[in-house]
Amino acid sequence: MSDAAPERVATRAARPRPGVQEFSTLYENEMAKLMRFVMKHGASTTEATDAAQSAFSLAWGSWDRIREPKAWLRTVAVREYLRRPPVETPIDAVPDRAAFPLLDSVELGEQEQRVMDALHTLPMKQRQVMAWHYDGFPNAQIAKEMGINEAAVRQNLHRARERLKELLLRTAGEAGDE
Repeated sequence: MSDAAPERVATRAARPRPGVQEFSTLYENEMAKLMRFVMKHGASTTEATDAAQSAFSLAWGSWDRIREPKAWLRTVAVREYLRRPPVETPIDAVPDRAAFPLLDSVELGEQEQRVMDALHTLPMKQRQVMAWHYDGFPNAQIAKEMGINEAAVRQNLHRARERLKELLLRTAGEAGDE
């Protein structure tokens, strides 16, 4: 065996995998958004973080075959969230937030928390449609990703908006009474 063979292997191993920069950019741009998307489905911050991280891990293994990464990640992250048992809330000291900078970007303000609470009361199909809609996906793509037709997307979107409007007006009235 020649001395050149190990060098060739080392050179190949040192080259970055195709798409590394694109994947890294996607992670930076989408991780917090993906966590919020999963939270809209009912996940806690911890559950959303775990599901989003799992989705990105799975994406890395299939990166060269994924055509629509943002939609793929959302579908897989929600599937990961729904598949896992609920995460217990820690009772011991929580690690320093500086170790988890993304948590600050998904921390919800008071109004956002009211919307999130209202979203969690919707039936799952309406909650899913609203989550995709909030993330800027068109009805045709929502239908494709959810495996339903566009009319069902429009109907669920309409019903969800009506219910959210009702719930948010009620909670705003209750907040004003205090």
